[in-house]
Amino acid sequence: MSSENSQTKWGQFIPLVTVFFFWGFVAASNDILIPVFKKAFDLTQSQSQWVSLAFYIAYTVGALIYNAISVLMKQDLVNKLGYKNSLALGLVISAVGTLLFYPAANLGSFP
Repeated sequence: MSSENSQTKWGQFIPLVTVFFFWGFVAASNDILIPVFKKAFDLTQSQSQWVSLAFYIAYTVGALIYNAISVLMKQDLVNKLGYKNSLALGLVISAVGTLLFYPAANLGSFP
C-alpha cells in the first residue's frame, strides 16, 4: 500500500471527532440529569430510569427510521447527502431535541 492511500484526511477526521465528542458529552450528561429529574418531578428510582431508557431507545428508533428511509429511497442516505451534510443534519436533529427540553421542563409533568 502506498503512503498516499494511507494518509489521514484531516479535513474529514477533525469534524467527525469533534461531533462525536459533543454527542458523547450529551450522552454522559444524561446520567447526571437523572437524579435532577428524580428530585424535580418526585420520581421513584424505576421512573427516573425511564429517562435513560428513552434516551438509548431513541438511537434504535433513529436507526430504524434511517433504514426505512434508505429502503424507500433505494440508496444509502449518507451517500446521497454526503458526510458533511449528514453530520450537519445529525447536529440539527440533536439541537431540535435539546430545544424541545425547554417546553417539556416548563410543563412540570413527567409524562
